[in-house]
Amino acid sequence: MLNALIISREKDIFKGIESVLVENGIKTDWSDTGVEALYMLMEEPNDLIVVDENLPDMEGRTFIEQVIMTNPMINCVIASPRKIEKFHEVYEGLGVLMQFPVVPGRKEAQKLIEHMKKTFIPQARHST
Repeated sequence: MLNALIISREKDIFKGIESVLVENGIKTDWSDTGVEALYMLMEEPNDLIVVDENLPDMEGRTFIEQVIMTNPMINCVIASPRKIEKFHEVYEGLGVLMQFPVVPGRKEAQKLIEHMKKTFIPQARHST
């Protein structure tokens, strides 16, 4: 089973994302802050993090920098209001998988699931 950690103090805006992840067999956990999420990531491996760029205790970029120092292979998705050009400028070189709008919906979650299937399912097929 794949694990995802959703980091946001505004859980309501990510409920749709969580439901799509769960429907697709991905276990989800929540954190309200970047510091708490970093601690959780050290305790339990995760395959995916979905991060609200506006964390209460640190900037989204700072959080991602700290995450990739610990686990550079983790898939990161950032919910951000930035225009695509500015988003890429801010997160360039950090391996961010994709940008979600501030209030992501099922469409964005399905796009993420399709990417996750391409990333993880082919590996499972080769091991059988």
